[in-house]
Amino acid sequence: MNITEYFGVNRDNDLVTISVSGADSSKFLQGQLSNDIEKLSDNNYQYSTFSTNQGKVIASMRIFRRIDQYIILTNSDVANSVLEGLKKYILMSKVEIRLERSTCYGVLGDNKINTENLNISESEYSLTNISDTYILDIKIIDYPSYIVVSFADDIPNFLLGDTTGDINIGKLIDLKNVFPRLNKISQESFIPQVLNMEKHNAINYKKGCYTGQEIVARTHYLGKIKKKLFFCSSESAPNLNKSKIYNQDAEVIGELLAGNYLNLEKFYFQSIIKISAINNPMFIDDREVKIEES
Repeated sequence: MNITEYFGVNRDNDLVTISVSGADSSKFLQGQLSNDIEKLSDNNYQYSTFSTNQGKVIASMRIFRRIDQYIILTNSDVANSVLEGLKKYILMSKVEIRLERSTCYGVLGDNKINTENLNISESEYSLTNISDTYILDIKIIDYPSYIVVSFADDIPNFLLGDTTGDINIGKLIDLKNVFPRLNKISQESFIPQVLNMEKHNAINYKKGCYTGQEIVARTHYLGKIKKKLFFCSSESAPNLNKSKIYNQDAEVIGELLAGNYLNLEKFYFQSIIKISAINNPMFIDDREVKIEES
């Protein structure tokens, strides 16, 4: 089965939600995350990052507003790092940060969600709220796709079909969208630009200071990045203990991004590759690497 035929809907247990609330929550997050929190409304979400002082990304995320809270949607493997990292900066601020009880779903294909009465906006990064359930429209080209976050107990009635399955649809969406789900291996290893976060408008270069901002801004204004995240494939799964990518002269030109892969009719994965090498033959564990359209 071709990757374009993997339409479906199911629970995404790899995603969790963290709430940030309190009188100072907006100002607090503005000083920690790479995007401009003040540009959030009730009808849109943002991509963003939380980084170390050295600009290395601890967690990639989507963030949206829920009543009087900001909700950070991120990979479960880095949730504790986000919680502990943010709490270090609270000091005297009136802010509460906690893990929220929620259920997340990945939806791929128009026939897996009943959009008739949802009034989903055509705008980019649109957010739709239905009875404490939030629909994030991902808008991958040729791939109608959504991440659904529900704080209710019941499965949202607008989801169509079985919500179980062997393939994590949400993860497939993020692979295709070239959005990285960082884990304990890959966190604090790359700056946001290398992780393709500029494509997702996750970095605002006009806002004030935030943690890691100096390195991120310097990279943007003074130099070009030499490597970047790509969506790739090989005909079969390699030995994942051999995650380096080589050129035909056996020189290391990249690496598989840990955990960001699915073994379907081919092996699909995300990898950090030198930009100068992408037009030449590449190999991982003797399997040729192809860069997929995204």
